Amino acid sequence: MSKLGPLDTYWHHTFAWVGHPECEQRGPDENLLIDRRCDVELIGGVVDENAGYEYDEFALVQIDGVFYLLQTIGCSCPSPSETWHVRHKGTIADIRAAIISGEYDGYTLPGRKRDEFLALIDKAAEA
Repeated sequence: MSKLGPLDTYWHHTFAWVGHPECEQRGPDENLLIDRRCDVELIGGVVDENAGYEYDEFALVQIDGVFYLLQTIGCSCPSPSETWHVRHKGTIADIRAAIISGEYDGYTLPGRKRDEFLALIDKAAEA
């Protein structure tokens, strides 16, 4: 787990799109994560490396004791920093249920990546 840090270190992070202000679907949750980016704790995420030119990435973050499931989806244009949004928020159990239900947009997580993400969520629940 790590804090995200300011935008000047933005591109040095695996999930650099998390909390980026170019987000095109800004709602109250996205604004909170943008405005308090330095307070956001990145727990982890998954990327489908076999996706080709498209991307479908998930990240799990926490701020003020609330967990957020973030997703960014698209193809080679626009960038992930422009398409990220909060998919679900709540407890670890809420996030886990959302992933298991498969109720999210995008190309869907391949089974191996879904299992990897669920293991990450379970580890966070134990912490």
